[in-house]
Amino acid sequence: MKFKILAITFLSAFSLSAEPSAQVDPRFQGVWVGRETYSINTSATQQAEPPEHMDATIVIDPASGAFGVLQGLGPGKYKIGARSKGNKVIFASSLSGTGRTGCTFTLSADGNTLTETGFGLYPCKPYACECNIAATLHRKGK
Repeated sequence: MKFKILAITFLSAFSLSAEPSAQVDPRFQGVWVGRETYSINTSATQQAEPPEHMDATIVIDPASGAFGVLQGLGPGKYKIGARSKGNKVIFASSLSGTGRTGCTFTLSADGNTLTETGFGLYPCKPYACECNIAATLHRKGK
C-alpha cells in the first residue's frame, strides 16, 4: 500500500512540473521493477571489483517528460532527454555525486519489458567509481 501511494505521488508530481514529451511511446507509462547490475570501471584510483547488484524501481511518465528512481542507484527525479523518441528514453546529466549520469531505456515490442543500459557513479572507497549500468525491468504487476 505504501508503495502504491508513493508511486501515485511520484506520477502526480511529474504531471504538474515538466514539459510534455510527445515523441516517446506512451507505453513507457508506469512502474518498472528489476535488478540492476553495476560493473565498476577500473581506473588509476579504483581496482577491479566484482559487479554489484541492487533491486531497482523506476517510474516513467512520458506525458510529463520525467522519470523517477524510487529504488536503485541515484534515487530521485530526472528529466527525459530531448533526443528520446519512440521506444527509447534517453537521459544524460553532468551533475556530480553518486548516481546516474546517463542511461537509455529501450521498450520491448510487446511493451512489457525495458532494457536499461547506462553509466553512473557508484559509491566506492575512497572515491565514487564510474560504472556501467545494465538491467532488464518488467512492468510492476505483470
